[in-house]
Amino acid sequence: MSTSVPTQACPVCAQRLDAATNLQSREPPEVGDITICINCQTVFIFEEGMKVRRAELHEIPNRLKPIVTRAVRLLRVEYPRYKASRN
Repeated sequence: MSTSVPTQACPVCAQRLDAATNLQSREPPEVGDITICINCQTVFIFEEGMKVRRAELHEIPNRLKPIVTRAVRLLRVEYPRYKASRN
């Protein structure tokens, strides 16, 4: 389920970030949750005001590292295909 978050530019690629999808529940994201930019696949953490900052590897819980790794790999393959199909 996607949830609106305050609109901001990705600090890495400037992609507009205005929503987040929780893959494990219907709950909206909270401060400290992890998110991934769909465009550049950079991993971020939500801070106060739901602003994002680049995540350090040690900040990602071990139980989530395999999930995050798979999500990044999937986005690297599928998002360019999705963008190409829309043109």
